[in-house]
Amino acid sequence: MIKTTNKICLIAMIIGFLFMSMSCSKESYFLTIEVNPPEAGSATGEGEYKSGEVIKLTALENAGYQFASWTAEGDYVSTELNADYKMPARDITLKASFYIPGQSVTDIDGNTYPTVIIGQQEWMAENLRVTRFNDGTPIPHLTESSDWVQLTTPAYCWYNNDEAGNKTPYGALYSWFVIEGQRKSGEKICPEGWHVPTDAEWSGLIRFLDPNSDPNELQESLIAGGKLKAVGTTHWKNPNKGATNETGFAGIPGGFRDQGGNFVQKGDLGRWWSADAHPTYGSAWWRSIEAGSARIARHHLLKRQAKSIRCIKDQ
Repeated sequence: MIKTTNKICLIAMIIGFLFMSMSCSKESYFLTIEVNPPEAGSATGEGEYKSGEVIKLTALENAGYQFASWTAEGDYVSTELNADYKMPARDITLKASFYIPGQSVTDIDGNTYPTVIIGQQEWMAENLRVTRFNDGTPIPHLTESSDWVQLTTPAYCWYNNDEAGNKTPYGALYSWFVIEGQRKSGEKICPEGWHVPTDAEWSGLIRFLDPNSDPNELQESLIAGGKLKAVGTTHWKNPNKGATNETGFAGIPGGFRDQGGNFVQKGDLGRWWSADAHPTYGSAWWRSIEAGSARIARHHLLKRQAKSIRCIKDQ
């Protein structure tokens, strides 16, 4: 009877040990890597890993492309070609995104801007910060809130009237009147050979990034904004949701100056003028990207507000 009891105890101990060993072992999960676009380059690090394991990711650029970011199902991971990634307790797909850089462009003040090719368009990859029209005429620099309340003429300012803290990287904020009345949509405010994008050119960009976008909706696209936003929280406030910057556009939240002359929403919101006025309301069209989502909005507001400008190359 004692021998039988000992055998039962031994078997129970063995079973318990095996159970504990199984429960302590970590389950393996699969990491898949998607290269976007596929012809842009390659990436390594794909495979089967245990939860918590640190993986060495490597992205390699093909000629004519530049690496943008690593993202995990829309969440920012890194902008480094070589990055460490901690494996979660689930299967996951990482995206290695690349874009096509342009040749850069310089304005009349000597500011040089990187450019990026998206579809058939070439865009500035930084906000405009010029203080003169390209014929050398100075743009009025208005600092007082009262200057903006009834404004009907060209003007610019720096957020919070702080040039040193905002010129780079946020750029200047301009009234829409810097665009008005020119032969070709804002050609004087942009470097020669460039112009302020029309409402249709903005929609063309968004449609390229999201074929389901609708310019007749306030939220023109629910996903294109994330593809245009700079990643991380250096400039954007948390959570900078859905930011991948897979286009290289590097949109940042310069805020704007409202119709009362108040500076608002830097860090939360980036707004960029189009070259087109609304046909009925005496306002002008703009596009807006926010920290809290991946969407991009299309709307129109008073021309005396001060917003950011991105120029697009003439075709």
